[in-house]
Amino acid sequence: MISQIIKKRFLKIKIQDLKMKKKLNLVLTLLPAFFLIGSFSTFIEIFLPILKHHFNINYATLSLFDTAFFITYAFMSVIIAFVVDKVGLKKGFLMALGILILSCVNWGILFRLNNASIYYFLINTFIMAVGVVVLFIICEYVGLFYSDKKDTGKLSMFQSMHSLGAFLTPFVISTIIYSKSEINHKSFENLSNLSFIFIIFIILSIVLMTRVKYINAPHLSSKFDKSSSSNWNAERFYKWLALFLYVGVEVTLATFLMNQAISKFEVSPSFGAKLFTTYWLLMIVGRFIGGFLIAPNNEKKLVFIMCSINIILVGFSVFSYSIWGLLALTATGLLNAILFPLLFSLGFQNKESLNIKQSGVMATAISGGAIVPLFTGLLADTFSLNSSLFLSIICYLLIIFLQRSLPKKVNSVTNC
Repeated sequence: MISQIIKKRFLKIKIQDLKMKKKLNLVLTLLPAFFLIGSFSTFIEIFLPILKHHFNINYATLSLFDTAFFITYAFMSVIIAFVVDKVGLKKGFLMALGILILSCVNWGILFRLNNASIYYFLINTFIMAVGVVVLFIICEYVGLFYSDKKDTGKLSMFQSMHSLGAFLTPFVISTIIYSKSEINHKSFENLSNLSFIFIIFIILSIVLMTRVKYINAPHLSSKFDKSSSSNWNAERFYKWLALFLYVGVEVTLATFLMNQAISKFEVSPSFGAKLFTTYWLLMIVGRFIGGFLIAPNNEKKLVFIMCSINIILVGFSVFSYSIWGLLALTATGLLNAILFPLLFSLGFQNKESLNIKQSGVMATAISGGAIVPLFTGLLADTFSLNSSLFLSIICYLLIIFLQRSLPKKVNSVTNC
């Protein structure tokens, strides 16, 4: 009798150890994957001033790089999600990494061709975006349900690696291409020194390919909030639109931060690049803070607070011509970091939505990063770079309105 009890306890401990080991391996796979997503999502922004000078293009045309990247979320996310649902998470994971490796090879070639057309750069931006979208859909879904239940706080922690990649990669790139004298800071030849960056990305992608066995679909609980189907469609659209507007603002502020720094505040490009990387460093800090702040009963309040503070910061930056205005614009990254996991997880509210396809549906909202910066660029060309930021303030106000319009019982993010 005693021996049986000992065996049962030993077996229980062994099963728990096995589960912990699987969770640890999954974490060690997701963290570098999120790092890659962050790196590929932002590194192109750091050399946009060089491309603007090299191709002699205006702000609206320059925004096409954001459009080529983020519009991929709009047209490809649902298709990719259905493909991943058919082939499985593991094959989708391998497909994403393969596409990213191809884009790295292309970037290495393009940066050594001084006479390459701008269209080749846009095409490769699209290829890279497809790989990022596939990886994003899989990692966000697996990360959100890492504990076999919806946990927005855990997702925020995982996304801190996304922000680390978004900070570290532009920082390294800006150090390389803007390390020369300010006279040559817009020289296209500086981009040819980035080959080793893409070699590192390729190696990291290959390493992640060897860990694909740890990417598994979560085992979800049957305890879900079953909202009425008649209300769900309208509510889901509100949630989607809020995420759409948020991503548009986040990308706009990051994209136009360097241009604001150089054109309005007249700082050096190297200092502007440092502020850009600081923006993403604050995103890392914000992800960690969000992991502790986010709870099932305070999401609506957090969305209101974060948006309100950012409205004040952007407004101050618009009317200020001192360095404090530039720092205020940079500080918006801290609050933006907490907003994303909140708004993304709202799309996974009822039983029918807890699948990889819904991850694809919510990922289409990332296309806001293509639309809002494009309209901001048009406003900058028509009026001024400074006044174009009023569009970001309007977007924050709309996010608050959309969240306030949701029924209280649906707006709550529960740990299913």
